[in-house]
Amino acid sequence: MDGQDLETLQAVAGVCVGLAAVLVGLVGWYLPHWQRGFRTTYRPGFEERARAWRRRSGVAALVVALVVAAVWGGYLALAEGELVLGGRFLLAVVQGAAAGLVLAGGVVVALMAVRAAVMAVRRATPYGQLVRMDPRQARRRAEHELTALGEALEHAGTQAPGRQRAGEYLELARRLHAGSAERAPGRRTDPEWEVLFARGAVDAVVAAVLCRTARDALEHGRPVPEDRALCLFNPLHEPAAGTHEMTLEDRLGAYPLCGPCREHVRTTPESEWEVRMLLFNAWHEAPAFHVRFLGVVVPFLDGDTRPAKFVELARAILASAEEDAGT
Repeated sequence: MDGQDLETLQAVAGVCVGLAAVLVGLVGWYLPHWQRGFRTTYRPGFEERARAWRRRSGVAALVVALVVAAVWGGYLALAEGELVLGGRFLLAVVQGAAAGLVLAGGVVVALMAVRAAVMAVRRATPYGQLVRMDPRQARRRAEHELTALGEALEHAGTQAPGRQRAGEYLELARRLHAGSAERAPGRRTDPEWEVLFARGAVDAVVAAVLCRTARDALEHGRPVPEDRALCLFNPLHEPAAGTHEMTLEDRLGAYPLCGPCREHVRTTPESEWEVRMLLFNAWHEAPAFHVRFLGVVVPFLDGDTRPAKFVELARAILASAEEDAGT
């Protein structure tokens, strides 16, 4: 064997070692996360099993690299009397690892697309997908609900139950949404409230809640259900199906929750409850820092999530904004 052929075989061996190890390691590490994306409920022990699988993936990647290197090394030693190490081997390992990164990325993207398609067909939301909004998303949601309520009022008859009240809700929500982008924090002392209030996220969600409540009533031909509690974890969920005793924001009480959230807190540890809570990205819209919606509104609603209480909150927000603007 001449030197050129030897270097070619060493290069091929290095590429195979680097590519196979990285591909097995990265894809194996991602698979538990991919699998969890199909789950819609809490599964006890899943995280422990995922950590064990990732450890096995690392070991498998090392074993694959050693096996591939041994196969090539054995071939060269037995057939040609040459060593696999040396020449272009180490450089080729790096090149193979780079190729493995690209290939693993392609595999991961393909797996994500498959999962997204399956969940879209199922019309399901993966468990563990946090309901997180930034102020712009909250405003877009409010704009959507304002438009939908306006259209519902146009199509509702003049004698439709709840029409007058829905019109009042729409006007209040429009005023709230109009000022949500430039709402000033004023003299409030709670820094989290100031950040959220200044960015208008809470204002926009409250406007969306009012519009959705009124629109649902119009579309079903009934009065606005001002005394039917909404889900505390996320008032944009379905209306509350009952209460569950919990300690939230250092307050023990029987809090209203929609059916799925109520079942969730009954069957999962407290550390998992945040999955179903509406979160806001706060400072500079950084995903790493978020605040729970209920943490902001609980002190003002005192756990009472009836639409009538959200109306009171909206009026208080507007009155405070007018007071701040006049000072």
